[in-house]
Parts: sequence; C-alpha cells; structure tokens
Amino acid sequence: MLIDWLNNNPGIFCHYGVFSPGSIALFIDKDRNVFNKKAIFWRNLFPMTFLNILWELSRKKFAAGFKLYIGRTFIEEIMVSRVIRDPGIKKIFLYRNNVVRSYVSARVSMKLGKPNTKKEVALTDRKVTINVKRFKLYALKVNFFVNRTLRKMKKNPDNSLVLEYKELLSEDIFKRVADFLNIPFDPSIKTSIRKLNPEKIENIVNNYDELKVALKGTSYENMMLE
Repeated sequence: MLIDWLNNNPGIFCHYGVFSPGSIALFIDKDRNVFNKKAIFWRNLFPMTFLNILWELSRKKFAAGFKLYIGRTFIEEIMVSRVIRDPGIKKIFLYRNNVVRSYVSARVSMKLGKPNTKKEVALTDRKVTINVKRFKLYALKVNFFVNRTLRKMKKNPDNSLVLEYKELLSEDIFKRVADFLNIPFDPSIKTSIRKLNPEKIENIVNNYDELKVALKGTSYENMMLE
C-alpha cells in the first residue's frame, strides 16, 4: 500500500524487495522481477555496489528508495544495518504490532502465492489453518528483529519514521510520509491497494478455537480479538 502510493507520485521511484533471496524486484516504469541467478549472486557478493547502481537508475527522480525485510536473510540484515547507519538515507519502518495478525496474513499470502491486492479475494480462498508451534517460533523471531531494529532507529530519530501497519488506514498518513521525505503532498494521489484480510482473525483461521486456547494467558491472547 505504501509503495504503491509512493510510486503514484511523479517525483518518487520506489523499488520493491531488491534484496529478496530469490529475485530482484525492481520498479522501472513498471514492475520487473529479475530471477537471473548470476545477477542475484553478484548482488549478494557486492551489495553496496548494487545499491549505488539503484541510486544511479533513480538519479532523475526527486526521491528514490526500496523495500527491505528484517530478519529474513543474512544479506538483508547486512543491508538493514548499513542503511540504518547511513545518515543520508531516510528510513520508514513499517511493522505490525499484532504478531498474530502478521502471521495469519503471511500464511494467507503463502496460500495464495502472490496475491493481487488490487482485487478482492473471496474469504473461502483465504482461510488458513495455523500450526501453533510454528506460530510461536515465528513470534519469537519477529519480536526479536522488530525490537532490535526499533532500538537502532531510535539512535537516528531525525531520519527515521516508525509506522504501525494500521496507521496506513488513517487519513493523514500519506501527508506525514510526504512531510518526512520532504516531498510535495498531493491529496489527489491515492493508492488502489486494499487490505487483503479485513475480517477478524476468528473469521480467517480455521482452527481459531485451538489457537485461542493455546495462546490463553500469553501476551498474544488479546491479539486474537482483532
């Protein structure tokens, strides 16, 4: 949703997961994924050179950027640390406070493959069954990397903007992003991306009662109500 809005601005050039493990997700006039193994190997071998090439591709734009995932691969963690330390790069950290919702959404996306979030997908096609043990391992990992990233970003508050996922649905969020990036804000620019799973968790998870019992008394219990 955020990247879609950014790329709808004429002065913005925002790539997707350029350091993803199996592809290089570029935005050059239109979406383009590079799956060439040699290109991916070279990117992983020379990440900073690759990053400089990205900046060069975008030099005619008012602002340029890309998406990075935390806690997924070694190369992405290296780039997260380097980007956070760089005072010349502005960082927007978008995360979900509700780790249950995050895991459910991840499972739905995995089930659907690469869902088109511009189109509505029937609830029956999005319902998933959650493995409790796998969820708990996921939650521990996510909490570790989120907290570590937040600590790093607090050291550079002037060039960091932390957003909780739900804030993307607020009316003033894109004005805040534009102000943070020092770009002109045009209220007529919208995003066609919609929330993929707007329903309550109990309506999406097949084994909701089992999950609810397993998480009772934990910090995740109240998250089940969303």
